[in-house]
Amino acid sequence: GSQGLEPCGGSASLSAVLASRSRLLVAGLCRLQPDLFLLDSFPFGRWFLRAEVLAGICRVKAVNSAARVVCWLRDVPRVTRLDPDPATGRHPGDAGRTWPTRPGDDGRGEALELLNAHVDAIVVHGDPRVARLDEQVPWSGGLEIPVFYSGYVQQEAPRCTPVPGRQGAGPLVV
Repeated sequence: GSQGLEPCGGSASLSAVLASRSRLLVAGLCRLQPDLFLLDSFPFGRWFLRAEVLAGICRVKAVNSAARVVCWLRDVPRVTRLDPDPATGRHPGDAGRTWPTRPGDDGRGEALELLNAHVDAIVVHGDPRVARLDEQVPWSGGLEIPVFYSGYVQQEAPRCTPVPGRQGAGPLVV
């Protein structure tokens, strides 16, 4: 489909499948009554699932007013070669559609408004000494919620065994 989505099997339309997903999500949240609702990259990505995510947020808050909603970013969003031309806001090859200039930036400030109104915090899985959200997302200065950086997660580094006969064998940094 136009958003990279197509329904699997059956004859249901994409809008019918998304509506069904939303109903299932809301029903599951009613049963679980979670204390924490994690949004994977939304609204920095998956903007096309906005209705489904907002329905979930509203249901979580309705069944547990103390529940927290957290945006979980595995990476600091950045412009890639697939992003639109910043000067025009147009995506290459797209017939005149206006695209956001950054992930999560719908061009009208909706992402910022959504975060401030519905999300309690953002957790960025990264190190602010390497990449900061405010350096990559111009509108993030308007955030009224805290942004936390978790650092990088790794297992203990393996012991390096020098290769016999090789001079200067040491750790390889990639």
